[in-house]
Amino acid sequence: MVKVLLLAACVFTGNLWSQNVETGERQGLLEVSGSIYPTFSMNRKSNMNFVGGHLAYQLDDKYSFRGDALIMTSTQSGAQIYNDYFLIESGFTRNVTFKRFDIFGGIEFGLAGMQLYRDPNSVTLNAQPLHRYYQPVWDGILGFKFHVSQYFYFYGEMKALNNRNPEANSLQTNLAVTGGLGIQLPTKKLLNK
Repeated sequence: MVKVLLLAACVFTGNLWSQNVETGERQGLLEVSGSIYPTFSMNRKSNMNFVGGHLAYQLDDKYSFRGDALIMTSTQSGAQIYNDYFLIESGFTRNVTFKRFDIFGGIEFGLAGMQLYRDPNSVTLNAQPLHRYYQPVWDGILGFKFHVSQYFYFYGEMKALNNRNPEANSLQTNLAVTGGLGIQLPTKKLLNK
C-alpha cells in the first residue's frame, strides 16, 4: 500500500517537481544512493568491503556538494589491517554534462574512526589495549552518471581514500569502487516558488 501511495505521489506531483534532465539541467537535484564498496589497498595486500552511500546537492549545472558515509563490513583477502573502520566526509565535485550523461570529479575531506587489527595468536600484541584512533581522511573521486529519468540515475565511481596508519605513521591508500542505481529529487521548481 505504501509503494502505491509513493508512486501516486510521484505521478501527481510531476509538474511541481519537473526538471529537464534530458537537456543537461542539473541545478537543484538532490541525489542519494547506497551501495557496497569493494576496496583494494594500494600499500598492503589487503582487500576490504565497505557499505555506505552518499547524499549530493547540485548547486548549479556544474558543481555539487556531497557527503559520504562508509563503514567496513569485512576483509576479502590478504592481511587484515583494521578490526573496525568508518568514515564521514564531504566535499565538492565538478560535473561535465552531455545531455543525460555526466562525468564528475572532486575532492572530499572528513574524519575516519579506526581500530587496528591485532593477531589473536600474538601474545605481545594482545597485551596492548585496542585503541580507537580518529584520523583526518581525504580522497579524490572520479565517476559518471546516466540519468534514466528525472527520479533515477545509474552511476559508477571510484575514490582513493587516503589516511595515516596511526601506529606505523605511514600513508594508507585504499581504492574503492562502486556503482548502482541512485534516486534523485528535482527541487529547483519547488525552491523557486
